[in-house]
Amino acid sequence: MTNTKRLPLLPIPGPLMGSEIGSFAHHTVTVRLPDIARRAIQENSFSPGIVRRIERLIQEIPDSPIRYLEDNQAPDAVGWSRASEPYLGKSWLDSPWFFAETYFYRRMLEATGFFSQGEGYGLDPYHYQKIKGLESPIDDILRLAGQVNQLFNGVYDPQDVLERLLLVNLWANQVDLSLWPVGQADRPDHADPGNTLSYVLIDQRNPAASYIARLPGSGQLEAIHIDFLIDNAGYELVCDLCLADALLGLRFAGEVQFNLKIHPTFVSDAMIGDVLQTVEFLLKRPEAPISRLGERLSDYLASGRLILKDHPFWTSPYAMWDMPEDILRLLSQSSLVISKGDANYRRLLGDRHWHNTDAFDRITHYLPAPLVALRTLKSDPLVGLSVGQAQATSLRDAKWRTDGRWGIIQLKVK
Repeated sequence: MTNTKRLPLLPIPGPLMGSEIGSFAHHTVTVRLPDIARRAIQENSFSPGIVRRIERLIQEIPDSPIRYLEDNQAPDAVGWSRASEPYLGKSWLDSPWFFAETYFYRRMLEATGFFSQGEGYGLDPYHYQKIKGLESPIDDILRLAGQVNQLFNGVYDPQDVLERLLLVNLWANQVDLSLWPVGQADRPDHADPGNTLSYVLIDQRNPAASYIARLPGSGQLEAIHIDFLIDNAGYELVCDLCLADALLGLRFAGEVQFNLKIHPTFVSDAMIGDVLQTVEFLLKRPEAPISRLGERLSDYLASGRLILKDHPFWTSPYAMWDMPEDILRLLSQSSLVISKGDANYRRLLGDRHWHNTDAFDRITHYLPAPLVALRTLKSDPLVGLSVGQAQATSLRDAKWRTDGRWGIIQLKVK
């Protein structure tokens, strides 16, 4: 991993640790990760050997020492050896939370033989949840596809279109299958669904939409390249595709690139195959509004205007400021980066103990492109709040940092 030497403009605090008793990080390592592994066993027809390996992994958490990966032929094995070295011999709780969590998902692939020719090769342990996450909200997809189709009749104000789609895209991030599996009753919602704006703690939709609307004015449309850092498959991915459809179809961008995970991780995180499967799903639906959306997306893929790209960095345990040189070059050429979801936000902040009033643009100054972050809160890292805002929100909702009911839309231009 090559350090870019581009860092935040503020002193970097310590990382969140699973050893912090009572924290969401501690709950994740001790409860959530073993539960995710058990659910994977239940939802797959694994061989007895794979089941035994997953059960041994469950027994390791949280007290056994971190070790090197054993699937040495995997394409990311060398990178993970370097990443694991500082934590060898430490427990899962005594390692940084972001490392422990990404390490768990990589160990799940080791246990299932994802990279080994033989049993389990190439099998997504979370495929069941992803498919259900795409099929279950079909009424919502139909309604959204119909609304997006209407954008192209020329009667809507472009600024308004962008603001509405940014808000839709934000709330789609509530569908996180690592926290709330399909069918689970306690998924996040809002006390007043008609007043979702009151749950947006930082709302920079207007300046973000204004910035996007001005992009084509800075040069040739073909030169406007927008990068998405994609989060979840399922309904959220459909919403990402709808936003990309509007950016391309309404000529805000010449190209849109989806930056995707190179292997299954965080249960519902999207890979290239998930995007292709989603577009195919939309294309083959009998409802005309959905199939029309699928046709446009298929055309964008065929013409190269919608680009799908994966990279090992997006499944690594590194902070965003530790991006390798090829990612730095990629983002340096971007007109805008749209970061989706909680894990990408944690990576942007290095999953560190920033104060919630620290400036988002000063921390993400290292990023060589303008940035819009869309995220519903499912973990503690958060910056950019006004003084007293955290305390006031705590009075409304004691679990506001982690229950997925609250969102942020943040913009960094310089």
